[in-house]
Amino acid sequence: MARKEARFPSSLWDDVSFNGLDRSTQWLFLTVYSQPELDPAGVLPLRVRRWTHYAADMDESRTRAALDELQKAGWLEVDEETEEVYVPTFFEWERIGGQPRRVVAALDAMANCCSARLRAFAAVDLTEQIERHEPPVPRGVRAAILLRDGSRCRACGWRPGDPVPQKNGRDLYRGLEIDHIHPKSMGGTDDPDNLQVLCTTCNTSKGASV
Repeated sequence: MARKEARFPSSLWDDVSFNGLDRSTQWLFLTVYSQPELDPAGVLPLRVRRWTHYAADMDESRTRAALDELQKAGWLEVDEETEEVYVPTFFEWERIGGQPRRVVAALDAMANCCSARLRAFAAVDLTEQIERHEPPVPRGVRAAILLRDGSRCRACGWRPGDPVPQKNGRDLYRGLEIDHIHPKSMGGTDDPDNLQVLCTTCNTSKGASV
């Protein structure tokens, strides 16, 4: 499923390296980063001709030159043989290291990347982001909810250590999450009576419903 939005930090405009790029090179980076084809591993097909058509004053030679500059500056990694591009800032800007389900999606997408070199770049960057993220330690209200619900999913009874389903021969991620019974988007509060423990699967199925 193609993504519908692209997020990047406003601090990008304070980055000396990015500010050192010329306008067409900055434009190309933002064009590449905002493509709907960018997958959960930060990889997308190399589409020089298509990207060129997004600006009236660009031609393929200028796009190629900008692409070369982005590689030299480390903003993009390109594999001409497999015709793939990797965006090194993707995991950091999307904060994927702290989102277990997105880590699984990134690993699955990484396996589909044809370039061994780009897979290596992605693997190093993803590992770094996971290690940087400190998982929240249950305390206060969260700890009380976990204790009250017996540290198991109130919907299906799953708890850490129980079997989980597999996909492509690998266990899918499943953890415990604190869910708002009445969603906050619908006026729900953080009162303990409105909180419950659900496993990842049940919480995903529940979504924003009551």
